[in-house]
Amino acid sequence: MTVLELISQWTAEERKLHMELILECLERERSLMDSKRAIKGSEEKMKQSLDLLSSRLSNLAQAAKQNADQIQNVYLLLVKGQGNV
Repeated sequence: MTVLELISQWTAEERKLHMELILECLERERSLMDSKRAIKGSEEKMKQSLDLLSSRLSNLAQAAKQNADQIQNVYLLLVKGQGNV
């Protein structure tokens, strides 16, 4: 329930009596809504960053495997060249 929904049930006298509190609540409600929008935006940016990180880690793992295979091939060629295989 929003502040406006709540005070819509009050009498004009109650609204007048609690005007300062109503204004403060409206300001806090606006601030909370702004924060909610900012958090949603930050969550989306974080999701995009995590997706990118995951993709790049996958690429790094693949490159590391390829490098390990190449090192193993070089080692085998060196050993074979010495007549040990």
